[in-house]
Amino acid sequence: MTSSPRATTRLSELLARLFRLVPLYAGCGKIATKPQLQALLSSPGPVWVKCRWGSWVQCYLDDYVGQSVYYFGDLDPKLSWILQTVLRPGDQFIDVGANIGLLTFLGSQLVGETGRVLAIDPQPKVVVCLENALERNQTSNVVFEKCGVGEQSGELTLHVPSGNLGSASFTALPGEKTETFRVPVRTLKEILKQHQFESCRLVKLDVEDWEAEVVGGAEEVWRKTPPPAIIFEFREATNISDSEVGQRLARLGYRFYRIPRNLFRPQLVLSDSGFSHTVTHDVFAVHESFSCQELGFSANQVIE
Repeated sequence: MTSSPRATTRLSELLARLFRLVPLYAGCGKIATKPQLQALLSSPGPVWVKCRWGSWVQCYLDDYVGQSVYYFGDLDPKLSWILQTVLRPGDQFIDVGANIGLLTFLGSQLVGETGRVLAIDPQPKVVVCLENALERNQTSNVVFEKCGVGEQSGELTLHVPSGNLGSASFTALPGEKTETFRVPVRTLKEILKQHQFESCRLVKLDVEDWEAEVVGGAEEVWRKTPPPAIIFEFREATNISDSEVGQRLARLGYRFYRIPRNLFRPQLVLSDSGFSHTVTHDVFAVHESFSCQELGFSANQVIE
């Protein structure tokens, strides 16, 4: 589970074994970051933790993502479910906002030696963790770009909140204690052309309210070869079709499904509304040229 036992206690290791047996599809982060469980972990630096699917990732035990992966071997199992349903050997998968590489390594396993994964992240701390994990897992089908993604190439300030590396954002985080870094930014169009990723089966965007800019920088490519499906977060108090990212994706031919926070039964629900912190903030966008069934979902997993 972890190769750094001094950073944990026997009780935390026992709880981690038990939690990994529970088939939760939501709530991992909420449980793992409870103060009582946080108190069982120390944080001398990055530690190695094994994911549910066997890959090793390097993470920090004083971080939201690291705590979730330590106790559950995953961060958001409903997203892992999406990857496990959609990706097949030989596919291409793009992970924008890869963080420590949790879904990067799951995607790598699913697409196999004949497939490819493009992972992108600009954060200095997670860049080191992901590079170390690529070496430890001897991963040969992953291309890693250490940059941000936007509508234009250049350089931007990245705001990284204390205790949650996964919430790093190019927009200011008022009231948060943050570190800031100047990082390079490229368009997805440029990156896809460089690595010949013009055609892929699934894209995951985890860019903290920067989705519209990422899509804007890929629109020209995606008009010609749209990915069948895109996962992204939507935190606005409005319908998706009224948002900039929703309008851009709708023009490209996408319809939107909620991925509700069901604990034991993952589903997709066709909906333009109903996105809230109590319901979900995860969206599964499917291109009009595909059905959910063609992407691998059974009829009882989809509510149209």
